[in-house]
Amino acid sequence: MISSHVVPDDVPLHLATKIVFSIIAALGIAGNGLVIYVLASAVASRRGNINILLINQSLIDLITSILLVLCFLTPGQRPPSPTPAAAAFICYIWNSKYLFWATTMASMVNLLLLTFERYYATLYPLQYRNRSFLKWPRSLALATLPWILGYLLEIYSALGHTVDKHNQCKLKHFPTWSVKIIYSVAVLVFDYLVPLGLMVFAYVRIYRALRGNATASGDSPNERTPIVQPANQHGESASRSQARRNVIKTLVTVCGVFSLLWLPNQFAYFYYNISDEVHLNMDLYGASIIFAFLNMCVNPFIYTFQYHQFREGLGRAIPCLARFRIMRIPETRNNLAPA
Repeated sequence: MISSHVVPDDVPLHLATKIVFSIIAALGIAGNGLVIYVLASAVASRRGNINILLINQSLIDLITSILLVLCFLTPGQRPPSPTPAAAAFICYIWNSKYLFWATTMASMVNLLLLTFERYYATLYPLQYRNRSFLKWPRSLALATLPWILGYLLEIYSALGHTVDKHNQCKLKHFPTWSVKIIYSVAVLVFDYLVPLGLMVFAYVRIYRALRGNATASGDSPNERTPIVQPANQHGESASRSQARRNVIKTLVTVCGVFSLLWLPNQFAYFYYNISDEVHLNMDLYGASIIFAFLNMCVNPFIYTFQYHQFREGLGRAIPCLARFRIMRIPETRNNLAPA
């Protein structure tokens, strides 16, 4: 039987940590809100799956930024639990910070979905275009998968708590050391290493496919163009290919930054689980949390520097930015959406 002890109030955060968390949350809310506003017009006009999923990624990061404020920057004093239902909600949802961690899991699932959407579109373009569930408006259903899977996969964080007969919230302990080790390894493998391995596999395959297409002569029959093309259609095909490569480069950067920022926290949490010497409020663990939380506000900067379609929309949304050199896009890309 799993033992338990009463969950203490949150350890007070240092002022510097509160300031850093506040800056991250503010950047996440403002930056991701801007991304949603800019890319929403692209979805309305071009209805590309990639932009739907990018908006979904920004929506997830926006909500995570709000939950960062609610879960980590609000007072630690718990409200009273006069009824079993209220006690269960406060314990399983609030004390465990389930909503926050489940939303971060949804972010990772959405990144995997973005990765394999491009994998399927690049390696199997004919099948990709013929799948009815990938066509508008059915493709909007893709955006629901990360939310469903994220909140299901992270349920263990809520189940790590329990409510006793006095409506007190208690944190469960592992029955044996071996069970704790198995849990720690499983979290590290399935929450980080497996997703990272899948992303690396997909982008290596995409890179090889694009490299093979670049060295092939003539037009590929997989392009979204007729067999006999006018000259302007040939140029449009080349522009679409450039747009496709730009999207993939952007996603590689997003996934790489995600993996690097979460790396310290994943291994710190693993070490915390297998060692009694590490406590969650240590400075080293706190630094790893800050790095991980940066992920919720960094993507808008990546889109600005790398994603040409976002720069176009940003220039239209905020015309005064158009004069900056970073906002300039080569004419050869022609405002075309990737296939």
